[in-house]
Amino acid sequence: MFRRQRAHQPAPTPLMRHLDVTWDDLRHNRAGRLGKRQQARLQRARWTTVGWLIAIYGAMPLLAAPLLEQAVGVAVGARSLASVSLPVNLLLFSLPFIALRAMNRRLQHLAHDLREGRVEAAEGPVALDREQRLGRVYRAAVTIRQTPLAVHPRLARHFEPEQAYRVYYAPRSRILLGAEPLASG
Repeated sequence: MFRRQRAHQPAPTPLMRHLDVTWDDLRHNRAGRLGKRQQARLQRARWTTVGWLIAIYGAMPLLAAPLLEQAVGVAVGARSLASVSLPVNLLLFSLPFIALRAMNRRLQHLAHDLREGRVEAAEGPVALDREQRLGRVYRAAVTIRQTPLAVHPRLARHFEPEQAYRVYYAPRSRILLGAEPLASG
C-alpha cells in the first residue's frame, strides 16, 4: 500500500494512513500543490461523479414513462388514482434534476481543482461536528478557522477536538486532502 519510506522520514501517522497521504504529499501541500496520490484521488472522485451522472441520466426515462402515461390519462379526462399520484410522480421526477445540478457543480469544482493543482491550508484548533441518527454517526465535518470540510465519520475519530492542526484541502471542492497536528506550545 505504501511505498518504502526514505530513511529520514518517520512512519506515517494513523491520520495520514486514513487519508492515504505520504510525507511526499505533505511536502507538496506545504508548497501549495497537489501530490501525485492526491491528484489520483481527485481524479477518482471526478470519475465517480461522472458515473453517478450517467446513472441518473439513465434513470430519467424510467421515471418519465409513468409520468407521461399519467399526464396523458389526466389530459383525456380519466379520473383515477393516476391523477392523484401525478403530483407525487412530478416530485419524484424532479429529484433527479436536483441531484444532477449538485453533481454537475461537484464535477466542475473537481475539474477546476485538478486543472489548477493548488492546495489551500488552514490551521488552528479543530471543531468536530457530528450528526447522529439512531445512535450512529452518519455525517461528520471538521471546521478550522470557519473552514468546514466534510469528512467520513471514521476519519473524524482521528482528530482530537481543540487540538491544533494544519489541514490541506482542494479550494473549490473542499475535499480534505491532508492534515498534520501542530506542535502545542
